[in-house]
Amino acid sequence: MPESIVVSVNPKPGRHFSSAKHVNHLLNAEHLADIQCERTANIYRLEGECEADEIQKICTELLADPVAETYAVSELPDSAERIFADVWYKKGVTDSVGESVVRASRELGVESLNKAYAGTRYLFRIRTVQPKQVAEFVSQNLLNPLVQECEIIQRGANS
Repeated sequence: MPESIVVSVNPKPGRHFSSAKHVNHLLNAEHLADIQCERTANIYRLEGECEADEIQKICTELLADPVAETYAVSELPDSAERIFADVWYKKGVTDSVGESVVRASRELGVESLNKAYAGTRYLFRIRTVQPKQVAEFVSQNLLNPLVQECEIIQRGANS
C-alpha cells in the first residue's frame, strides 16, 4: 500500500441517510440552496506498508459491516459538481477510534499498519457555489474548530 490511503465506509444503497438529512436542514437554515449533502461516511486514513490483501482484511473484518455498508479505497468525487468535505482531528489531538483501529488490526494479524485516523466525510453536490463556501459552512456548522479541521477534495484538485 502507499504510505497513506483513505478508506470510506458508506451505507449500502437504499439505506437511511439521516446524517445527510440533518446537514441539509442546516444548509436550508443558512439559505444555502445551491449546496446539497448527498451522504455522509466514516473515513479512515491508514498509514503503513500494508499489502492490498491486508487492507482488504482491515476493511472487511474491522471497518465495514458487510450487511449494511460498503467501503472504497482512495475514492474521488465522480464529477465536478460533487466535492468531499473530510473532517479530521487536528494533529496532536487524541484520536481514540484511530488508535483502536491499529490495536484491532494487530489482533487480526496485520502488523504493518503504523497509524490510523478516523474522520467523517460529507459528499456535497454544488451548483453555483465555490468549494470555499462549502469549507466555510462545514467549519462553522459541522466541526469543532478547536480540535478538528476540514479538507476539501475535488476531482482533479485538493485544497
